[in-house]
Amino acid sequence: MPYSSLAVANTFIARHGKTHDITHMKVQKLLYFAYGWWLVKHNEQLLSEAPSMWRYGPIFEKLYKAYAAYGHAPLRAPVGILFSDPVTVPEEDHDTLTFIDQVFDFYRGYDEKELSSLASHIGSPWRDEAQANSFRVPPGSKIPDWRIRKHFARQL
Repeated sequence: MPYSSLAVANTFIARHGKTHDITHMKVQKLLYFAYGWWLVKHNEQLLSEAPSMWRYGPIFEKLYKAYAAYGHAPLRAPVGILFSDPVTVPEEDHDTLTFIDQVFDFYRGYDEKELSSLASHIGSPWRDEAQANSFRVPPGSKIPDWRIRKHFARQL
């Protein structure tokens, strides 16, 4: 059942982008938090792509490639790739849509910089993985699910 990072990001934007400013960076962090909470709740991945280690925090590389051109501008509508229609979580998947709305409701008051700080603070999976590798993490390295699950489970 894992969805692409683009499908879940587009779902955040389709459901909340017209009334709230959701930038590329903000949707990256919303996806990261959704990924972590889903691991704890369902013990499986929400996304078909694990978060990668980047210099300033976790990101989803495929989503980065799709949204990078938008910079810091608010995303008001879902994005498609190469002349295709935008993909989203299907309306029939009520559980996932409800979960996405819950994640958005919890984090909507945070701006992109605050979300980035939350995702990379001391004790976060990103920071712990970077420290475990003496802050010399090869590009494209993934944050292990066990580390993400452990962190989010401690937040309960």
